Amino acid sequence: MLAFTSFLGWLWYTRDLRVAVNIAAAVLIITCPCALGLAVPAVVTTASGRLFRKGLLIKDGTALERLAEVDCVVFDKTGTLTMGMPQLSSLEPLDESDRPAALALAQASAHPLSRALAAALVEAGTTPATITDVREHPGFGSRHATRAA
Repeated sequence: MLAFTSFLGWLWYTRDLRVAVNIAAAVLIITCPCALGLAVPAVVTTASGRLFRKGLLIKDGTALERLAEVDCVVFDKTGTLTMGMPQLSSLEPLDESDRPAALALAQASAHPLSRALAAALVEAGTTPATITDVREHPGFGSRHATRAA
């Protein structure tokens, strides 16, 4: 009853529904400790929904609690902050004579940076060299490649 009375009083005084609901929820939580057990999941669900609409996915409700302790954030290069589809800005550092071999190796790789290199080289009109026995080793790149005679 106290929370409902607070809600009506603040709604009448401020004419702001959001403020009145916040005050009523605060009074309910303070006067009834069991309401805290109901309020926390509701807040986590609401916050997760808002973050999802802004493009952030929260996999676990405790992630929001742990977020308060974060002092450093590190992102990887394969799509955490980007679409994971990099584009080359220039082919200048790559010699013309090396481009066919680079294209052949890039086309044999599934790495996003290799795909970007391959797309840029194809767009530049490069024809791939004939390379056989290309093996991609995760974390080490493409190795054991031999050029066909």
